[in-house]
Amino acid sequence: MKQCPACRSQYTDDTLQYCLQDGTPLESFDPDPDEGVWKTAVPEEETIVSERKRSQPPVQYPPPAEPVRQRAVEPRQRKSRTGLLVFATALGTLLLLGLVGAGYLIFSRGGRQNTSRTDTNVNVTVARTPEATPSLSPTASPSPASNSENVNAAPTPDTAEIGREVTKAIAGWQEDTESLDTDRLMGRYADSVDYYRTARASRDFVRRDKERAFSMYDSVRFEISNMKITPGSTPDTATAEFDKAWEFDGENHSEGKVRSRLSLKRVGGEWLINGERDIKVY
Repeated sequence: MKQCPACRSQYTDDTLQYCLQDGTPLESFDPDPDEGVWKTAVPEEETIVSERKRSQPPVQYPPPAEPVRQRAVEPRQRKSRTGLLVFATALGTLLLLGLVGAGYLIFSRGGRQNTSRTDTNVNVTVARTPEATPSLSPTASPSPASNSENVNAAPTPDTAEIGREVTKAIAGWQEDTESLDTDRLMGRYADSVDYYRTARASRDFVRRDKERAFSMYDSVRFEISNMKITPGSTPDTATAEFDKAWEFDGENHSEGKVRSRLSLKRVGGEWLINGERDIKVY
């Protein structure tokens, strides 16, 4: 027999080494046969010996990163991003100011060039003087008031002189045409003329065309108005545009109104026609 010295539990199984109640090592003893059945005996149960697991020390995990350090990183990133945004904004502003400055310089230079060109290429409407058109009707010569309204810029002395000379030459061309004098009229043309659709026509070609037209009519009358004279690229060239209303009488009658253009070139101090065409029919 075995007995637990702590809880006084008794066991009949001699193979047991530890108390089933508290695990205390059992002690062997001989029971007293006079006492009969042992009141303190504990019913025997099947002993199940389980392998004790070794206690393992708790795993020490590294402590989590301090939240203070994480919060300290975020402002640095924000500061770096803010610096980039400020730098990009400043760079964009500088580029914009540079573009504006370049555009202003280009515009200023273009304005100066246009101003200089306007000063040299002035469209001048020159009024006919009475001495330049002795045989024209009053309706053929614009008034000084209309002349001042159609001048785009104040003409220089050379431009004004060219306008007077060209006006006088066109007045003579009109007078010779109305007189049906072909010889005098041919003295108004250069040796080579861009004549309507014929480029570089000879003076004889122009003569034949004028003689054919004069043979069909007994009288030719012109009314010239709204004249605009433009000096050419050289002081010896100019262009005159004007409204020309005509009325031809004879075997046939013809009348109408067109916008005509005469190109002139100064040869030996005299303005000669080297281009003639109609640019618009009214």
